[in-house]
Amino acid sequence: MHTSLLNTVLLINSAFGVPLLVITATCLLHLIATPYFVIIEIYGKRDQLLLTTQCLWCILHVGRIFVIVQPCYTVSEESKKTASIVSKLLSLDWEPEVRKQLKMFSLQLLHRPFELSACGHFSLNRSLITSIAGAVTTYLVILIQFQKGDETVQAGNSCKQ
Repeated sequence: MHTSLLNTVLLINSAFGVPLLVITATCLLHLIATPYFVIIEIYGKRDQLLLTTQCLWCILHVGRIFVIVQPCYTVSEESKKTASIVSKLLSLDWEPEVRKQLKMFSLQLLHRPFELSACGHFSLNRSLITSIAGAVTTYLVILIQFQKGDETVQAGNSCKQ
């Protein structure tokens, strides 16, 4: 049974790996660009409609990431719970054939865990969310520093003229 479930997970990984990679990459790019424009708008004209729209886009892209990651995370966690249950069952007194089957199942769960990924590049679990948040924060800081540096250069050029 575990082998057929694992084969199903591998089939899902191969069928949806590229779309998941593309969706995750586009969400990352949108989660960098959209908050950047929100920050620029806050320090600029403060157009309320544009600010609201950009914030709603941010929420949409965060939601897309959660819609992708949470089911994959749940599958992985349920697999770990199953391993824990099998370990508890092994501690009970069973007939030799049942004990042998439980040991084999436990070894399968240990050596071949369920893990969904995007083309094998990264696992689709909650650590992906923290990685994306860190990347977005880093890129926003860099973009804002470039923006401030550009404003400083422009102010210096206007003073010279």
